[in-house]
Amino acid sequence: MSVPLRITGPAVVVFNGQTYYFQDGLKGSLKRNTENITVDNFGAIAAIAKNFIVEFTGKPAGLLDASYLGSMFPDARNSHGSSVFGSTDLPLIVWAQHPFNGSDLNKVTWQRGAISKSPTIMCTATRGQIISGEITFTALMASDFDMTAPDAWYEAENAAFSGGALDIDLIRYARYTGALGVRSSPYDEMLAIDGFVLEATFGTKDIEVDNFGIIDRVYDANSYVASCKFKPANMTKAEVDALIRVQDSTALLPGDVIGGSNEDLVISSDLFTVTLKNCDAGSSEDLYQTGVLQRGEVMFINAAKFQGSGTGITVDPALVFTDPS
Repeated sequence: MSVPLRITGPAVVVFNGQTYYFQDGLKGSLKRNTENITVDNFGAIAAIAKNFIVEFTGKPAGLLDASYLGSMFPDARNSHGSSVFGSTDLPLIVWAQHPFNGSDLNKVTWQRGAISKSPTIMCTATRGQIISGEITFTALMASDFDMTAPDAWYEAENAAFSGGALDIDLIRYARYTGALGVRSSPYDEMLAIDGFVLEATFGTKDIEVDNFGIIDRVYDANSYVASCKFKPANMTKAEVDALIRVQDSTALLPGDVIGGSNEDLVISSDLFTVTLKNCDAGSSEDLYQTGVLQRGEVMFINAAKFQGSGTGITVDPALVFTDPS
């Protein structure tokens, strides 16, 4: 008689020199897209396999470590149009921590991996770990494109875990304040009602070949946005309006660039610092309601800052993570 197998437990991802543990699990999606063959008399009579791609999503453990957090934010602007997988195949290892009956194939090594979506960062004293959103890892077949090889996509084995250990002492909350450039009070120590939320989002485009399906995925920085949002707890309406420049001689007019004045928004604590570079306030909200503070969300947006010239020109990072000195 068949019985259910009790295969359960957490997993760890090992990729490009970093080991990622997760706050509430890792979800895997092996996605085959299909297309119907249709005949006018009968409708869809069959489906064909069109392409295949693998994605893993999860919320990584929130370690206050600059190299760890920085690894989750690919350099999409400087890599615009380039492969998210790079020029050399990088293995993506998904390692289940508790193999069933000691024999399950708990280590799966996907041949070609990449990070295709960065998580959301939240700097807060009470509302959660510094990583508050999911990261997405993507896997494709090996770039030799031998589609019928037994290891075209992955290799699986039972193996004792040998990835990096989780440093639980680095999973900590902290009391953060925000400082904009070298401005005076209150802009040198802004308080957030429910934390500072930072993101750096970018697009991707898949490249398909008829006989092979999806063969690559490239960065699309046309939709790149790096931002910080927070609800000020120690600013008046006039002070917020001065940030977003609605009117008067400093008004931000149609056609003006948001950012670009070389002002950084530094979100700092005694344990860790996150900086949104070269930014400006773009919008704000107010909430007039009993029982809540009136100031709504202010959003800062990064503008690209370039170094060098000609073919050597590069864009500075929009988000910078800094360990305490």
